[in-house]
Amino acid sequence: MSTPIRLMLIACCGGLACVALVFFGAALIAHDSSLGYVLLTAAFLGMAATAMALVVGVFLALRALYRQPELRSWGNFAIAAAGLMVLALAIYMLISTVTQRGAL
Repeated sequence: MSTPIRLMLIACCGGLACVALVFFGAALIAHDSSLGYVLLTAAFLGMAATAMALVVGVFLALRALYRQPELRSWGNFAIAAAGLMVLALAIYMLISTVTQRGAL
């Protein structure tokens, strides 16, 4: 498995961890705990870092699949396609959150 593919898998796992932090932070805020705000801040910073890692991973994976014929397997193509779909979903969610009425 190439390094960009591993980077995309790690970025997806990091995104899941950030989503879990958001749920824990929201639960703590519901119980009037100030730790919830710290968790939400850490989760949003983590999501930004995860999105950047995913962008770099997708770019490097596509470049590696283009330049190195031995990496062209169905598994690597599937992971690269999944990375592109997750990246598109993250961009859609970011745009819909920013443009939502009354969000700010």
